[in-house]
Amino acid sequence: MSSFKEQADQFIEDVTIIQPSNEWPPVLIKNETISFEGKFNKSAWLHKNVTFSALAFFLIIVLSNAIGHPIKIEGIGFVVLLSIFGAIIIFLMYNKQSWIITNRAVYLKKRRPMLSSSIRKVVGFGSTVRLIGGWGTGITLLGVENASEIRQYLQGKKS
Repeated sequence: MSSFKEQADQFIEDVTIIQPSNEWPPVLIKNETISFEGKFNKSAWLHKNVTFSALAFFLIIVLSNAIGHPIKIEGIGFVVLLSIFGAIIIFLMYNKQSWIITNRAVYLKKRRPMLSSSIRKVVGFGSTVRLIGGWGTGITLLGVENASEIRQYLQGKKS
């Protein structure tokens, strides 16, 4: 019969959740496998997100003209300038982003990793993947080439 100390040590070893690595590239544990790996893809972001924004803006202008309340040229110019400024800020924030998705966690360069078990919701559109955890905190992956595949993979893990 093993001693109480040995039983306690075995229990702690079985129950302890090893924190994911904060280093880049991450140090993976022995059963952890990489499912996806990537970085910000400018062409995917431009093709999917920026193109959709431009089409939505054009549709708003057409609909406002169709109902008899056209948007003034100054208003259009202001919205275009704000959109360009916003796109520049987003590009500067995300253009160096890299990520690795394993069966255990989502790792980002220069950010804390997120355990797969703490992902409560996976949302996104176009080339964006947004992982929402407890308390509304989360991670955004932008400019993802295979975003729909990653969203399906992460949602499949939750069901």
